[in-house]
Amino acid sequence: MKKIYVNKTDPVALIIEKVIKSPDKEVVLYVPRGSMLASSRNNFKLLKREAGSANKILSIESVDDDILELADSFDVKAVNPFFGKKKSVIDIIVKDKEPQVVEEPRLEVVKMPLKKSAILEMRKEESELWAGGPAVTEGVSKPSTVRRLIKLFAIVGLATILGWLAIYVLPRAEIELVLEKINWDFTGSVVVSSSREMISFTDDAIELPGVIFTEKRNLTKPYPASGSEHVEREATGVITVYNEYSSSPQVLIQNTRFATPDGKIYRIDEKVTVPGAKIVDGKIVSSSIEVPVSADKAGEEYNIGPTSKFRIPGFQGSPKYEAFYGVSTNLMTGGFVGEVKVSTEDDIAKAKEDLNSSLKSALRTQIFLGIPTDIRVLDKADESYITKEEVNKETDSNGNFTVTAFGEMKAMGFKEADLFAALANKVASESNKDLVLYSHSLQGSTEGYGEPSLDFKNGKMTFSLNFKSSWVRPFDSEGFKTQAAGKSKSEITSLVYSIPGFKSGGVSLWPIWVRYAPESTEKISVDLDYTL
Repeated sequence: MKKIYVNKTDPVALIIEKVIKSPDKEVVLYVPRGSMLASSRNNFKLLKREAGSANKILSIESVDDDILELADSFDVKAVNPFFGKKKSVIDIIVKDKEPQVVEEPRLEVVKMPLKKSAILEMRKEESELWAGGPAVTEGVSKPSTVRRLIKLFAIVGLATILGWLAIYVLPRAEIELVLEKINWDFTGSVVVSSSREMISFTDDAIELPGVIFTEKRNLTKPYPASGSEHVEREATGVITVYNEYSSSPQVLIQNTRFATPDGKIYRIDEKVTVPGAKIVDGKIVSSSIEVPVSADKAGEEYNIGPTSKFRIPGFQGSPKYEAFYGVSTNLMTGGFVGEVKVSTEDDIAKAKEDLNSSLKSALRTQIFLGIPTDIRVLDKADESYITKEEVNKETDSNGNFTVTAFGEMKAMGFKEADLFAALANKVASESNKDLVLYSHSLQGSTEGYGEPSLDFKNGKMTFSLNFKSSWVRPFDSEGFKTQAAGKSKSEITSLVYSIPGFKSGGVSLWPIWVRYAPESTEKISVDLDYTL
């Protein structure tokens, strides 16, 4: 069974929430005298309905007769914890002005013959009444001493338990405090600078340290080509040229031919020098170099697989013909003759627009993932740039061309804690009091702030600030409970009046006979509020 203590000022919605959230099915509400709950019958009606909906068995304890009567009128079990039941109330209703005569009931005596045994029994009962106890007759013994001791111990034990409850369990202390609240507003501008190290505050401007975040990346995406044309493309690939001829290097000019065993000709794309072979123990150890080649003719027939020997037709008839050769370990690809998809200028323009948007979005995601949680970056406090674009107009087998974009993004932020610290210093200096922020509101188009003006070249950002706030003196409720524990009502009252910024309040000890607050701070409640 869960017992919930209700404060005087608790609204019915809060009390219902406590009942519903209770882990126990049976819930007992202790309602103090003068609680807001008794201000309306609808409160009890709503409380009973919601408790029933939450499948809670609700009962009420209170020393307030009004609360007990209201609860009883809605069939909610209500008891006074001291009397063990609801205090009875007698309503006197006067219907007529003139007194009415009410006949007293008459006692009619009926004469009946009594047997001797009945007469003896009546005399025995009469004797017991006048003697203060049962008559002692022969053969009947008095109650034993053991029984009397048991009754005595039971009475003492019950008294001890009741005394323990009255001293250690029931006592509670309720302290109501209303402290001073100060309203303070500021309208001006905020200047954030990456070169500033300290906070400063003038009459209409706040200057804060700032930080600039920079991110760079590139993005490549394929796009479908809508045009078409007849093309003739040569297959391309790479061969490794070996020198087993001599230790002297061999120069091969651009377009030097290499022939496959079945006669297909491929030419090197640029001039190369094949390193000289090494002589180890009188034997030639070949040297090699990788060379890009293109097929001599267009067509898919030149898209060949790995080939073990390419000969150089220009060396045919000389010893170099066998000593210089090429080997390919990968495919020759790209040979084609026919109609292919090609990108148009409109295709390229639309592709660039889409890619730039995707790149900026990727940059934004990447840069904001790296911003620390204590840094505030306002909306629109960033700029992105496309620094370079590359278009590969050649389409793949699916008819797609590719576009690559390179971009950079910068964002500027500040510590919002620095801003509130500057405002706190300002209001404290003006009021000459140690204050903390109680509530505030920001009025602006960008998350409550004005739209930022950026100057990344000089590392600055400026935005307007319309700040409305309330400030209060710091108050340690738990520390105050510790001070109040075990003290009398007058001592607690003295503590209350010594609180800086105290406006009004009161101290209540419960039950009525309690003279000192409980030693346990868990049984002391502080209801804190603020006013101007």
